[in-house]
Amino acid sequence: MTVFKLELRQGKTALIVWTAAIGFLLAVCVFLFPEMKGEMDTLTSVFASMGSFTAAFGMDRLNFGELSGFYAIECGNILGLGGAFFAALTAVNVLAKEEKDRTAEFLLTHPVCRGRVLAEKLCAVLAQITAMNAVLLALSLGCMAAIGEDIPWRTVLLLHLGYFLLQTELAGVCFGISAFIRRSGPGIGLGLAAVAAIAAAALYILPKIRSGAGAYDLLESYASQETQSMRLIIDAELDGSRLKTEADIYCTEVDGHAVTCVETDGIPLYFADGVVYLENGKAYGTGELVQDYSALLDQSLSIYKTADITERDEKGSTVYQITAKQDQAKDCLEILLPSAAAYVSDAEDVKVDLVAEEDDLSAIRFAADGYLEDKDRTPFSVTAELDLR
Repeated sequence: MTVFKLELRQGKTALIVWTAAIGFLLAVCVFLFPEMKGEMDTLTSVFASMGSFTAAFGMDRLNFGELSGFYAIECGNILGLGGAFFAALTAVNVLAKEEKDRTAEFLLTHPVCRGRVLAEKLCAVLAQITAMNAVLLALSLGCMAAIGEDIPWRTVLLLHLGYFLLQTELAGVCFGISAFIRRSGPGIGLGLAAVAAIAAAALYILPKIRSGAGAYDLLESYASQETQSMRLIIDAELDGSRLKTEADIYCTEVDGHAVTCVETDGIPLYFADGVVYLENGKAYGTGELVQDYSALLDQSLSIYKTADITERDEKGSTVYQITAKQDQAKDCLEILLPSAAAYVSDAEDVKVDLVAEEDDLSAIRFAADGYLEDKDRTPFSVTAELDLR
């Protein structure tokens, strides 16, 4: 273990400096959280308005007002970049320095096989990466405890584990490169770390942007038509009671005003400017039991701006699936379950499928189940299909 101990001793200063620098930045971020907590709602709204970029970077699934979301974005960037650079620099120099300092010939004259030298040097690199990550994890947890916040154990541990695996993989690649260069190559290590970060971002982000933009463009193109004709079928179950609603929906514009006709059970209702009109000309304010179902189209547009989209093929059709959460899910459920709108919770999720056939929209599907926020915690389930004719 002589080579192993020697590498640890030679790399001790760099390890301490890098760990202290990254740890200091992590501590600053964590201690800033209580001061910034009240302003995070505004920041979350700003990110939510960034369309497909929000989903591409995963920011639609993080709440900046919670420690887990704040730590994953702010501290995750520091840990990811700092850890990757340290791993790349350490690994790319571990073999090349023997050629640079002309110590390779001296080392290989000793009764130690080359395989053992390589193994001990690689183990030294991995030991330094492990030590740095262990210290940073302990420091982060200590800072979270110091500010009095509940520690999101699962999020923090998974985040640190993910970055640790990324660093070890990058170190392995740089260690291999180190065997082919004759001079110390910090530039190669830093460059490789930067290229790896860019490549990972491109592979992860670009498909999401492309998928999200495609789905939103299809939906926006349909919604921008002068007239729309849709048919909605809702199947719901509230506390064991089955409810089914079928409605024909026609949307147009008259004298600059959007007008919607919703025909249910042969009875047409006309909606315009927040007022519902009957065929006899009488007008009433919209209420819980009189629902303008065309709002589902606008709600879908809002969801597809911010949600993480999964694309799949289904019987010759392309399905863009998303999961609406919090306020967006609540708004959908209030439309689909008008009789229980007052008790809908924002804790339930709604799965939304946008179905396209040959680049033309054919339907939007909704599905959700959970519990209402009434005194009996009434269970519910609902599925709906908006057929875009």
